[in-house]
Amino acid sequence: MTHITLFTFTITLIPLLCVCYDQKPQYHITPDDGHWLNDPNGPMYYNGYYHLFFQYNPHAPVWGDMSWAHVVSTDMVYWQRLNVALYNDQWYDIGGVFSGSAAINNSSPYLLYTCVDSNGVELQCAASRDASSTTYDTTLEDWVKDVKNPVINSVPSGWDIYNFRDPALFTTNQEEQWNMLTAASDNGDGIIALHTTSAQDFPYGWTYKNPVWRSSDPASTHQSFMVECPDFFPVDSDVYEVNTDQVYIMKYSVMETTQDFYEVGRYVSDSDTSADVFTRDLTTPADLQLDYGPHRAFYASKSFYDAGSNTRFLWGWSMEQDDQGESRGWQGVQSLPRTVSYDPDMQSLRLRPYSKLSSLRSATVYSSLSPPISGDIPATGLQVEVQAEFTISAACNVFDLEGAEMGMQVRRSSDGQYFTSYGFALGVSESAEIMVFTSMDSSVSGGSTPPEKLYTPVPTIAFQNISDNGDIVLSMQLFLDHSITEMFAQDGALAATLRIYPEESYNGMGTYVFGGNYSGNADCFVGATAITVYEMGTIWQ
Repeated sequence: MTHITLFTFTITLIPLLCVCYDQKPQYHITPDDGHWLNDPNGPMYYNGYYHLFFQYNPHAPVWGDMSWAHVVSTDMVYWQRLNVALYNDQWYDIGGVFSGSAAINNSSPYLLYTCVDSNGVELQCAASRDASSTTYDTTLEDWVKDVKNPVINSVPSGWDIYNFRDPALFTTNQEEQWNMLTAASDNGDGIIALHTTSAQDFPYGWTYKNPVWRSSDPASTHQSFMVECPDFFPVDSDVYEVNTDQVYIMKYSVMETTQDFYEVGRYVSDSDTSADVFTRDLTTPADLQLDYGPHRAFYASKSFYDAGSNTRFLWGWSMEQDDQGESRGWQGVQSLPRTVSYDPDMQSLRLRPYSKLSSLRSATVYSSLSPPISGDIPATGLQVEVQAEFTISAACNVFDLEGAEMGMQVRRSSDGQYFTSYGFALGVSESAEIMVFTSMDSSVSGGSTPPEKLYTPVPTIAFQNISDNGDIVLSMQLFLDHSITEMFAQDGALAATLRIYPEESYNGMGTYVFGGNYSGNADCFVGATAITVYEMGTIWQ
């Protein structure tokens, strides 16, 4: 409320409340109205509850005063907001309670986070559950910062004290040793560093051991002065051992591109130096991404292993892509929980939407298994899941398919001028083999949507030998939740997130097929063969 005095008159200006469409997702985790959200932190399961923390501004819908917000769930589908778990209220974290991890040591949960002081110095701090809290053994709503903070209060010579962050934790030696990985900058070289302590001394007694990964290593696929938010794990397991045949994933967030990349390799101990390091398998693809959306659409991801289901789950932060976030009164979305598994044939990860999200389906809006399905479909929605299959018949001549595209349009305007497209594009290799690309196009989405047009190659192994009759069948699962979309192609072979901000009235859907040179072949079919659209409910309890 602003007061303006003119001579002897006082005029009180009352801010107008915006009744505009706020684009806020309803089945994704978002901040309360009036607040900001970024990195997911500390996912864990404890005594019947799944916990997720995240970076949060408790005072405004812009970045600042970084704290840890807290949500809980009994099924990782429906969530409840709790009070802020950690505020930036101590001398060592007045500059921010930055990203970190949860750990359960000797049956007690802890939070390890990067604490930033008033000078911007980044160190590592700890918090434990409040023993006097009524939620001490349930929802863990009250936390106490450690009296010995910071628990890591210095860095090795040559490190940038202003770039030392984002602890990731795991145990070795039959849970007798705790290992902490942090992102750091060593004389201008981005590294992921290893500190260790015993389970008996945890959360104290950390000793620096060595860099586990270096950006400057010729085997590394990204050179950077500083990466962020490391994540390191064995595939399909939570047992960490060096010098085995177990496949490991080293994930890091690249600041220059605001995208998450990962490498596939092994965890080995150097016999000469006793250094435990990650070594990339050079036979695996380079430039692997957790998500193939545009810059800033999926970043700073965090995973945890759920022993009860033997499954690793992953969340990522999706930033706002336009300049209207502050005026809408909220900013930031967590992705849907994704399951993580390794496909040895693709030599890369499959990222699938958590199967229990199907419980959010409140109605079947449209369903057709009778091809061909073309043009507009009688379905509308801003909060839906779409499952679609597209077929390229075996009768098609490969060379006639060059340039063909097919897919779905959502957030379509009634006049058909505005829409966002998700689908597949076809090409032909020099060896006369068909190539498939996922496509995402927001160039005519309308509203304040930044135009994007992205094509990503689908691994050949992900679409070969799918049908018995030689047809190529391409599948897509698309989650549309107002201003965020998440597409999963070919059973999670590729995942891609996109932010869009069309007008509220743009809620139509349809299919499209164009390009190629196969129209003269009556036996060649290219297009949609199955589509189901579900209306989705809210996750909030």
